[in-house]
Amino acid sequence: MRIFPSNRQEWINAFLRPFKVYTFLGIFIFQILLAVKREPGSGVMGSLVVGLYFISVLIFLFGALVQMRLKQRRAGYITLLFVLANAIIIFMMLPYFARA
Repeated sequence: MRIFPSNRQEWINAFLRPFKVYTFLGIFIFQILLAVKREPGSGVMGSLVVGLYFISVLIFLFGALVQMRLKQRRAGYITLLFVLANAIIIFMMLPYFARA
């Protein structure tokens, strides 16, 4: 059993894995904030959740670029799907941050 990745693809996957997990867990964190505090956009934690989604988009774009350069097209396309998923999540959370 190996502890450290042995090739480039495994290293890239190990780097992107926490952000892929956050893509799904961030929604639950935001829903918990919405249940506890009626206006999650006004708090620091709500802004942190959306900010981390923006950072995830940038990291996924960089990861997809690296994967495409290394001729790992399928992995690059999957990473681009995570970019799309994060962009949709950000777009859906924006109404919570609108100020009247």
